[in-house]
Amino acid sequence: MAVRHHNPKKLCEDGLKLDYNQFASEQAEAEYALGLLEGSQKKLHNSELLISPLTAKEATVSSKIEGTQSTVSDVFLHEAGATTKHADIAEVSNYRTAMLFAIRELKKNRELSKHLAKTLHEILLKDTRHKGTLGEFRKGPVWIAKKHGDPIEKAIYVPPEAHFVNDYVEDLLCYLKQGKENSLIKAGIAHYQFEAVHPFEDGNGRIGRLLIPLVLHQSNRLSKPILYVSGYMEANRDEYIEALHDVDESGRIEPWLKFFFKSVAAQLQETQTLVERIYTLYDSMRASFGVSKSPYLIPFLDFLFESPVFTTPMVLEQTKATDITIKRLIQMLVKDGKIEEMPYRLNRAKLYRFKPLLDILK
Repeated sequence: MAVRHHNPKKLCEDGLKLDYNQFASEQAEAEYALGLLEGSQKKLHNSELLISPLTAKEATVSSKIEGTQSTVSDVFLHEAGATTKHADIAEVSNYRTAMLFAIRELKKNRELSKHLAKTLHEILLKDTRHKGTLGEFRKGPVWIAKKHGDPIEKAIYVPPEAHFVNDYVEDLLCYLKQGKENSLIKAGIAHYQFEAVHPFEDGNGRIGRLLIPLVLHQSNRLSKPILYVSGYMEANRDEYIEALHDVDESGRIEPWLKFFFKSVAAQLQETQTLVERIYTLYDSMRASFGVSKSPYLIPFLDFLFESPVFTTPMVLEQTKATDITIKRLIQMLVKDGKIEEMPYRLNRAKLYRFKPLLDILK
């Protein structure tokens, strides 16, 4: 039985002719929700506080689509240096590390590039069981089958042959620079194209989903790349996969964009609620300290939102406050029920968790 490789249309080389009427209302809702989230970010005195909690949440949800079990709390526990109960924690934590790396790179005005994609792939799969070479495009065939272990002859989808991958990726990057469509459409098309090409042997889904906020951030549609659609895609997994597969079969990308815009609008509303809850918590925490004039109060609060599982030495290193000051602040919040001491230690240091934030991120 001959294997039929799917070769999606080139984007920059062939151009796109979209029927906007097919997704006009869904796009309008997504654009409106995007504007609301961007507007709320600009009102915040320190929107950087959102990056750590939201990337931790996205790392767990996007990885869950690939079958992982680790939670948001596990991610922060792992980053503090403690052992977690799920063996897949490295995969989830690596995803967050890759996201944060990409955000830093774009802050330096670096472009989306093959080098960045390969670096993200290397970070994503480091110290995990994976197929293929880290940080390199695949050299052979890959395929998607109904059952794990099915041969290529039983595949439901076979991406382009490996020797076409480099050209396809260059064409996608060219489209992101030169395409006439707006950035939200480009983000949706980029995700489909990346999944269709499957440049790597492993990790394509997570990197493809990560592309979405990066495209919007680079084009200045989002000042902080905090649109993560994995939650909606996980909740509507069958519809998500079917929408992608429909483009493979029909060659029509409009139904996929319709689904994509629905995902964006729904996820933006959820993110908006999450952002409001995080900032309400931050403001209430700040108010709970009353008229304290300690210069370490704000750095301590910011630290809690960045690293909600921590030890005293971690706070000391980050804030440069004195040991007495930090212990006093921690004990004040322990007494208040905001911080909980965990039932084990890390290198003889007590391990604490900032419960209100972790509860929001569940």
